[in-house]
Amino acid sequence: MNEISQISGLFSQFIGTLFEDKTLLVLLLCFVVGAVVKTISQIPNEAIPCIVVLSGALSMVVIDNHHTPELSLGAEKFAAGAVGAIIGFLAWLVHRYFWKPILNKIIARFGGQNGDDGN
Repeated sequence: MNEISQISGLFSQFIGTLFEDKTLLVLLLCFVVGAVVKTISQIPNEAIPCIVVLSGALSMVVIDNHHTPELSLGAEKFAAGAVGAIIGFLAWLVHRYFWKPILNKIIARFGGQNGDDGN
């Protein structure tokens, strides 16, 4: 029964973390990291999603500072890293399937080349 309460605690922490201000900060950091990494020609485009997901996980671990007595510090940091990785993945999805098509249409409308390289 103790394991079920720990899993329930992790799940409620996950849901609570998704709707806090730090979530927006991590999301914005992921967008910035993705944009900066995109400008570095030595990094292949296929690596950008992985870098964005890892930056989300790392930044959430660093930013998250709330402690609950039910979980150990390691479990809390693991949960924060998992939430950060999900936020990083969502940032990449939003970029790939929402922002990028809009930007490509704007660029095509006003001339120029679209930057459709798959990432």
